[in-house]
Amino acid sequence: MPKVTTQAAFSSPIYRVWHMVTNLSNWGWRDDLSEIESSPDGSSFIEYTNKGFPTLFRITAFAPCRWYAFDLENEHITGKWEGFFQPDGNGGTVVEFTEEAESRGKMPNFILEMYLRRQQRRYIAMLRRGLGEED
Repeated sequence: MPKVTTQAAFSSPIYRVWHMVTNLSNWGWRDDLSEIESSPDGSSFIEYTNKGFPTLFRITAFAPCRWYAFDLENEHITGKWEGFFQPDGNGGTVVEFTEEAESRGKMPNFILEMYLRRQQRRYIAMLRRGLGEED
């Protein structure tokens, strides 16, 4: 099962980065989504891509400004994602996102790993833009 870890530094304070990542009702900074539906109890959510493709996420950890994790699944993959958040000592934030997934079909692991890397780079870029920290 491919596992990909990405680290990034932001000049925004940790509470702001945390809020952008975890606030499921404010997802407009994500250019890859058309909708997010949250469960009534907040324990899970479904993200819909711009083409309407759903992925289910079940939250497994929520430690404010420190740790956020969930299991994920759609018709192509199943896996888990974990994010760690740390202040950088200068008022900014360092994040580490790890995702591992398994194909439900015949997708080779090296293709799945490339997909996960691309998705994480894209997510970090969208988060950076959403925070107003474009390069």
